[in-house]
Amino acid sequence: MVDKHNLTKQISILVICAILGFAICVQLKSVKIIRSQDTTIRGEELQKMLVAEKEKNSSLQDQIKQMQSTIENYRDSIEQTGSAYKGMENDLIRAENLAGLTDVYGSGIITTMSDAKANINSGPVENQIIHDSDVRSVVNELLAAGAEAISINDERVISTTAIRCVGPVILVNNTRSSTPFVIKAIGEPTALENALNLSGGIVSELRTWNIGVDIQKAERIDMSAYKGDVSFKHLTTVKKKQE
Repeated sequence: MVDKHNLTKQISILVICAILGFAICVQLKSVKIIRSQDTTIRGEELQKMLVAEKEKNSSLQDQIKQMQSTIENYRDSIEQTGSAYKGMENDLIRAENLAGLTDVYGSGIITTMSDAKANINSGPVENQIIHDSDVRSVVNELLAAGAEAISINDERVISTTAIRCVGPVILVNNTRSSTPFVIKAIGEPTALENALNLSGGIVSELRTWNIGVDIQKAERIDMSAYKGDVSFKHLTTVKKKQE
């Protein structure tokens, strides 16, 4: 995207340079006029013309210096603005990544959760199937371990993501998901894996009920951006007071 502010400044510099060129041409032309005057011009008149041209040349020199100074100021301003613009652009990219609004990739782990196999005597049936609370617990462990991006069955998890049971399925961002649940997490693979494999942790508890939990490290995980609505109807940003 073209920065209109910077473009305006660059155009201004071109205009000033054109004026400089014109001023120098006028100066040179004045000198040629004096040299081409008829030799019969009286010395007194020639002296007056020389004084006038010197004054004109001096004025032009002052204008040139002033314009050169203006050009330098514009150049410094453009460099500073460009640096500031780059900083704002980086902040925007970081904010979009944190908000889950961009496609991303990176190393991490892929956790696949599936209900216990049939005909296994592991107690009550409700303990052998995956609930929304189980999925939330795994996501929370990954976030606590430093996961930078998470998805559930390719639904990107963001700050407003809801994970809840609706009958036999689990809603993730209002999208129906069912077993197996594939939870992808981008972050330091070993740290994420160790967080899930803590003794007495969520994965250990699920496995006691024969619920399948498979954890695999991955050198590259591609994750799509959140595709839902992120507008706010009741939220207002608090503006900081200037000191």
